Amino acid sequence: MRKRCIRLLDGEVSRIRVETGLKAEDFSIPFTHSPPYTREMRKLNGKCVFLKDGLCSIYGARPITCVFYPFFLSRIDQERYRFELTPEKCIGLGTGHEVSKRQFVRLFNLAIQRLKGEDETEAT
Repeated sequence: MRKRCIRLLDGEVSRIRVETGLKAEDFSIPFTHSPPYTREMRKLNGKCVFLKDGLCSIYGARPITCVFYPFFLSRIDQERYRFELTPEKCIGLGTGHEVSKRQFVRLFNLAIQRLKGEDETEAT
């Protein structure tokens, strides 16, 4: 089984730094394998350093990778993206509420904004 990699964009690193008061090096390591992602979340015992008692302690500032879990957004070309299912087993898959088309479009637009480095507060 492949190791789950929580990739981070520069803007996400900044948001987490503001939320936690930590330096980027305290919670992430450099990641150059897949631009525009620049860092990878550190793990402790195989789990994200911000996972406390099974809950995300930075939920409001969590990376887009976590927002979409257990799916991820892959780029097909400059204009097109595709959602894919992560290869590891997600015990919650199929147990939550159904995502409406409106919610899905909002999340997709959020992902595109973050990938472009835009501020979400400017989102419509």
